[in-house]
Amino acid sequence: MIRKTASLGTISCFLSNPDAFFYRFGDTGFKNKWAGFWSHGVKFLEFFDFKAGEEFLGEQNCIEIQYDFLKATHLHRLKDGSLVSQKIWMPRSGGALVLELSSKKEITAGLELAVNMRQVHENFHGRRYSVRAGNRLVVESDLGKLFIMPLKGKASFNANPQYRSHCPGGEQQCYFVPGIFRLAGKKIVLSVSAENFFRPEKNELLHKSKNFSKLTSAIETENTDLNKALGNAASAIELLRGKDSYIAGLPWFQQYWARDVFWSLPAITMLGLHENAKQSLSIFAEHSMKGQVPNYIFGKEKTFNAIDSTPLFLIALEHYCRNSGDRAFAEKISEAALQSIAFLESRRDPADGFILHDNGCNETWMDTLNRPEKAVEVQALYIASLKAFSQFASHLKRPERKIKEQADWAGKEALEMQKKFDSEFFRHGFFIDRIKAEKKDSTRRASALVPLFLNVSSRKEILDAFRSEEFSNGRGVLSLSRFDQKFSPESYHEGKVWSLCNGLMGGAEFLLGNPENGWHYLELLLAELERDALGCIGECWNPATLQQTGCPNQLWGDAMALRLFNEFALGLKVDAFNKTISLSPKLCGRISFAEMRLSLGAKEGILKIRPKSSTAAFSLPGYKIEYF
Repeated sequence: MIRKTASLGTISCFLSNPDAFFYRFGDTGFKNKWAGFWSHGVKFLEFFDFKAGEEFLGEQNCIEIQYDFLKATHLHRLKDGSLVSQKIWMPRSGGALVLELSSKKEITAGLELAVNMRQVHENFHGRRYSVRAGNRLVVESDLGKLFIMPLKGKASFNANPQYRSHCPGGEQQCYFVPGIFRLAGKKIVLSVSAENFFRPEKNELLHKSKNFSKLTSAIETENTDLNKALGNAASAIELLRGKDSYIAGLPWFQQYWARDVFWSLPAITMLGLHENAKQSLSIFAEHSMKGQVPNYIFGKEKTFNAIDSTPLFLIALEHYCRNSGDRAFAEKISEAALQSIAFLESRRDPADGFILHDNGCNETWMDTLNRPEKAVEVQALYIASLKAFSQFASHLKRPERKIKEQADWAGKEALEMQKKFDSEFFRHGFFIDRIKAEKKDSTRRASALVPLFLNVSSRKEILDAFRSEEFSNGRGVLSLSRFDQKFSPESYHEGKVWSLCNGLMGGAEFLLGNPENGWHYLELLLAELERDALGCIGECWNPATLQQTGCPNQLWGDAMALRLFNEFALGLKVDAFNKTISLSPKLCGRISFAEMRLSLGAKEGILKIRPKSSTAAFSLPGYKIEYF
């Protein structure tokens, strides 16, 4: 449980299930156009206002928020000293929201619902609504229907339809108010649904809590604050789970983005969410075009404007198969993997073997910039994906001849390209940003961390620049050198601090022998869980103001915190096929023991790590533990 009593107007929270999400600020405000209730890419509710007696339950009298990922409870103190709470929660599935109002004494209340049915890309629009009123209310437009049903307490509806507009966050939006619900009782409950009238099952929240309780208890140490933080990061990932994969970030990245999903997939796998990981790999494989993995998928829409999605898919696929021991899935998806490696080969420059990109569109993760032809992180990802495909083929029981031949080539090519990488990209103590027409662009960007994180290069002197004022900031790693004339703290990819880059930096520090610095970046990420969106790690920050400016809950931010702890601080590597678990803890005195739940195939066991005695034990028989 997270409780906050101060700065409620600057913090926010999310509730979600695979069909819908709700976003609101700690003081009950709906402060931007993304706040409200959404389902499957359509916004339904702009805001709602409760009025108890003559007082609105709002920012002026909200004194506390309690939040546990399942529900958000806002506590209000009225002028007469009495307390009224409003609790909001969502069921396990379905586009529904439950609103509860309660007090020790009976209250008379009014509820105004502001309906704004719009798609993600829309803003101010001229959509019209029809209303079917009664004790149950239906508001309908060409985009869908909103169903409102009182569940507890006395309720009646006074129709008074009005079209209005406002400017949350300075952006004009329109909404429709059908009228006012008149409510009375010590406890008042209503459901708001985009999928017909919703009445929650008995113990609905209890059933939903099982998912979160398993995630929050996945890692245990003697450091309760660390346990809570890692559990929150895992729960924040669960908030982003959709029907087929994980959305990139709430509230506005409601699509399945390949790069976000696959940078995060090792964390999802380590949490034992194998079905979700497998589903994510499957949907991107199914929507691939001649081996090219789409940039993102959103309903029937998909785009193919990312060069990094395909190598990230191959890296994530090998990681999932090795950690789960899922040979049947490896066999099933092997043809898609073969096509993906063939697609990457088709993008090779025959002159030097590096990958070409950004000729027709912006294809790198810095997608506000055009960075042709051979960006540093793209080449590192390519080399890592060659290694991954070679290893993936070894997980197949009897690989087909064409897969075996391609895997043999990929393994040898990876070694050759890795030797060539430093000689082509390393200049004057840093990696150049890209090569174009044999000219080297010496711009210094955070993308230079990718080859270190992926173990493609071990040029640790690069880290000196990232520790210095050139790249270091109170929120973490700047995306562009502060000394570059293009640097701007307001620029998305040429100035801002990214949670992804903080994760890359932390991983590089651990790998290259600086674990104390690695812990610094892990703790920097975990510190974000108590501010902005509660329990979540955001996308990026303005380094001048230190304010969050990107998505408040970003998938790879949450996942990088877990990856830094599992893969780098613990040095955990699992090979379920060969039944080996490797550990090389770098704990820097933070903890003296760790226990974690590991799912390997259909079985689940507890791994107990005792670093002081360099020992570990796993509850499943037959596994060999290697301690380095």
